[in-house]
Amino acid sequence: MKKYWQILKKYQISLLACPLLVLVSVMCETVQPMYMADIIDNGVMQRDLSVITAVGGKMILISIVGLIFSIANVYVSSHASIGFGTDLRTGLFGKIQQLSFFDIDRFSTASLITRLTSDISRIQQVIMMSMRLMLRSPLMLVMAVFFVVRINLELAGVYIGFQRILYSPARFPLLPEGSAEGGSTE
Repeated sequence: MKKYWQILKKYQISLLACPLLVLVSVMCETVQPMYMADIIDNGVMQRDLSVITAVGGKMILISIVGLIFSIANVYVSSHASIGFGTDLRTGLFGKIQQLSFFDIDRFSTASLITRLTSDISRIQQVIMMSMRLMLRSPLMLVMAVFFVVRINLELAGVYIGFQRILYSPARFPLLPEGSAEGGSTE
């Protein structure tokens, strides 16, 4: 793992930029319902077309900003993960070139090719998906709770209570197949 971090140090700026890009993107997405509520409360209910147009314009601009930051996040995370994969492949290839013939025979050629292609591609995908999606869900959850609390404190209590109920099964291990509680396989 330490060797991975040595390679990832070259991409520190990307690793720091991605969470900020995700944060802005999530903020742009989670603020939209507040503007929609403003359109309904102050535009539709008051029959004021200027409010609908103005707030709708803000929503479009916020959507465009969110899109730009999402595209930037995809570019930065792809660039960093592909660069990491390239550097890791180069280092591994150099290490393979230093192996003796006995060691090369011990590791089959197919195994070495798999290490250089498939395994590194999977590591590369993990890094890319981590930079794109790992922070997105927790940030979305935090922003959703923030806006629920902002809208209605009583509703926030219900939301948080149900959230605990919904996520509680994730803390318990799955029952083995064929157990009495899990049902019979026959």
